[in-house]
Amino acid sequence: MTLEIDGLTVRFGGVTALSGIDLTVRPGELVGLIGPNGAGKTTLFDCLTRRRVPESGRMRFEARDLNGLPPDEIAGRGIARTFQHLGLFPRLSVRENVMIGAHRHGRSGFGAAVLRPGWMRREERRLREIADEVLGRMGLLPLADHPAGHLPHGTLKRIEIARALAVRPRLLLLDEPVSGLTQDEVVEFARVIQEVHAESGVAIVVVEHHMGFVMDLCERVVCLDSGEKIADGTPGRVRRDPAVVDAYLGIVP
Repeated sequence: MTLEIDGLTVRFGGVTALSGIDLTVRPGELVGLIGPNGAGKTTLFDCLTRRRVPESGRMRFEARDLNGLPPDEIAGRGIARTFQHLGLFPRLSVRENVMIGAHRHGRSGFGAAVLRPGWMRREERRLREIADEVLGRMGLLPLADHPAGHLPHGTLKRIEIARALAVRPRLLLLDEPVSGLTQDEVVEFARVIQEVHAESGVAIVVVEHHMGFVMDLCERVVCLDSGEKIADGTPGRVRRDPAVVDAYLGIVP
């Protein structure tokens, strides 16, 4: 199995954000994670990337324990993540932003590559090649030298995914990737994700409120409500599940 979560529990004071969550994501699977605000979706991502420490439960990725792993080692284990709120560096070029993802493949990190001391030029070229390969796959190579801060929101979303792909992950976590996009951009974004998935075979888990995007894109959908898993199955089955309709879909326009 690629990802195994058993009994994951997180509490904030007197509030239970996740209550004994069990979840398995198989190699190459594309899974949608849905639920109302406060259901625990982002908290689950935070636990997987070690931004938050669960109270109890077990997380394993490719048969290796994630519990207790420092956050800076997550990418090295093959897990990459995007965030709901963009974390790009506006003054850096598109290429340099993507090189931040590629830096785990170098010995000295991204900072030295950008500063370009003479002894780092060979490694800089290697990171640049990784970044340009990903940008090419995402159709972003013509913008490689453009400052990221002057680009449309939809393009920035694609750049953030390119940065995550530069990690060369085996598990990609997407947190509300189409938030703020127009319907045409959502359709295009779904096409990009499908191509990335087909070409790389990476397992993908998508947290998203846009139900059309999730149901059309994902082969399996998991629904959380108040920190508990209430449904897990095909999009059609989950869409019709009475518990999901009552907790979430029934209040979505």
